[in-house]
Amino acid sequence: MPAFRRAFLLIVLGSALVGLLAGAVSAAETTLKLPTYQVQGNPVEDFGFRISPDFDSGRRSYAPVVDFVLPNTAAERAGIRPGDRIIAADGQPTFSGSRSLSAWRRLQQQKWNALKGGTGELEWTLEIEAPWTAEWRSVVLRLPIEAPRWGAPVWQPPPSRVAPTAIEPGPLAVRAREVWDSGVWMLLRGSYVRGFGFTTDHEHPNVLGYTWTLWDERGGHRLFVTQQRGSTEIVLEFIARANHRFNGSAPTESPDPSLASERTVLGSKAWAYLTTPEGTLKGALRLGSDELLLPADAQPGFEEEKTFWLDRAAKVSERWPLELVPGNAKR
Repeated sequence: MPAFRRAFLLIVLGSALVGLLAGAVSAAETTLKLPTYQVQGNPVEDFGFRISPDFDSGRRSYAPVVDFVLPNTAAERAGIRPGDRIIAADGQPTFSGSRSLSAWRRLQQQKWNALKGGTGELEWTLEIEAPWTAEWRSVVLRLPIEAPRWGAPVWQPPPSRVAPTAIEPGPLAVRAREVWDSGVWMLLRGSYVRGFGFTTDHEHPNVLGYTWTLWDERGGHRLFVTQQRGSTEIVLEFIARANHRFNGSAPTESPDPSLASERTVLGSKAWAYLTTPEGTLKGALRLGSDELLLPADAQPGFEEEKTFWLDRAAKVSERWPLELVPGNAKR
């Protein structure tokens, strides 16, 4: 048995009281569990994935689970997928007895320090457990990577991206195609999966799609596109701007060693709208509720989000596929 698996078993045996914390997972749905990010380049090349804590009832411990994978990064090149549970990093177990993921923080901080130190070539070996199988696989992330790279002066669509089936026509079709071709690979929030009636099974335990997020004076705007049910479906999400940041940490020039992205923002208010490229409202949810909002109540917010993506998001510079169009006044 490998040393890190023996160490992992000792951690599990010493965590008998961790089960008392299991109820904290449902409480996480009252905040934005999935990280948000601001679209800007980072002077330090990043491995390209972000995580959130997830309680493993079998191991009675918390583990880092991949929320999203940035295109043109080491994580994407290594084959990391949203939903992957990270079992070990460089031979050290990542499970912790609290939602703080202390073991993961320590291991991740070592990598951030190496990145900031400019050590040249860098490797990170991760043991991964996919959500649809109990088997482990080993992946090796290597920096630097060959072009194209995330945050490069000229954006290039990721060469490994699988093209979608035909995008149905409609006013949102162009945006859906742009996000699919160049967006971030991401899990759809669990409460949205339930509220919008997405089905999951053993082979597809999560709803995956591609997303892009932009910020303006009102808050965050996310477009998520998936074809997991065959046809193209879009979730438009509005995240009310919060005045505080995750763990009180301010943005820095290097990757944030907290749980998620360097621009993680807590949000107590968010609304999600299910639609298609045709642009018709199919359903709406408020964060923290699994019940659909009434169409009459949801329509104004939906129309505002649709207008944002049609009028205020566009190809502005060579650096990013979509940015906020400058010069638009607050509506």
